[in-house]
Amino acid sequence: MAAACGSSTRRTKAVPYVAMTDRVIGGGPGPRQRCWLWTAKAEFYLADSGEDHPDLVPREEPEPETWWTCTKGTRAGDLALLYRAKNDGPTKNAGVDGVAGKDIAFLIEVCSDAFPLNDEIADEYGWRTGCYFSVIEKFEKPLRIEEMRDDPVLGNWSALRGNFQGKAREVPAEIWDRILTLVRSH
Repeated sequence: MAAACGSSTRRTKAVPYVAMTDRVIGGGPGPRQRCWLWTAKAEFYLADSGEDHPDLVPREEPEPETWWTCTKGTRAGDLALLYRAKNDGPTKNAGVDGVAGKDIAFLIEVCSDAFPLNDEIADEYGWRTGCYFSVIEKFEKPLRIEEMRDDPVLGNWSALRGNFQGKAREVPAEIWDRILTLVRSH
């Protein structure tokens, strides 16, 4: 299982992912642990300044009450990758083409079981459940959608073929492992 939020093994910069979970590359999930792909529009992953949203900065200690929309099946200890949908505006954390987005850029630890959302923002976007989270790592070189489409393992993944439409989906073990292998080999 993933380390508890705020454990001493947290990192604040991209370094090899070691001993945070038994589910990084190979080994399969723990007994209850599931792995997710969360999708976000630029308005949720970028601050007005064009930098990463403050909630997505890896920290030694998680920010209390920082939630993300998730599915009802999400549990504390699960892991998630954040897919950043296309951003048409300028950003200070741009990808190789000068624009952030259309990539998987963050590894996240879920810090609570899913809970009902009851606030104006959630209502405005139609979000029903959320969970507290903590960013483990921002990948030094995010995995671009073009790379995923060209990969023989990921290329047939239904979520990728559907352009990651939707807010959250569970990631099969072989896809999870392949994504992390590709991110680590950049």
